[in-house]
Amino acid sequence: MDGRTGNRIKSLRNENGMMQKELAKILKERYGFDTPTTTLSRWENGKQEPEVSKLKAIAEIFGVTIDYVAGISDDRTGMTRKRGLVASIYDDYDVFYDDPTFENETELWKKIHSTIDKNRLVWKINTLLIGETDENLTKIAAMIELLK
Repeated sequence: MDGRTGNRIKSLRNENGMMQKELAKILKERYGFDTPTTTLSRWENGKQEPEVSKLKAIAEIFGVTIDYVAGISDDRTGMTRKRGLVASIYDDYDVFYDDPTFENETELWKKIHSTIDKNRLVWKINTLLIGETDENLTKIAAMIELLK
């Protein structure tokens, strides 16, 4: 535990003028999570990490990504990642378009579809790794086979 998650939760809460008691109340009323302020304090002080389900709820409450709350990314909305995928698709298009041997767009669309599918699988694998269970590891192994 390096405290990034707790710092983010505290920062988001303060940015929104919210006390720990208020966040605990929202977590209870909207999501059914009984989260005492002492638990919120332990999260914010880096002494304990919230469960993924609670990270997801906090991300929804503040309108940010789970990666942002967890301190994995500084991108609050996930748009940087989306822009990167779109840019890579356009780069692929330019490569095909400038290639004098390129004769039809079917090849391009197959490559774009493949790129999007692979990125979705990688994203899903990352999500499953957070809640590392035997069932998730089995799913991950199957997904990795699809990426080969």
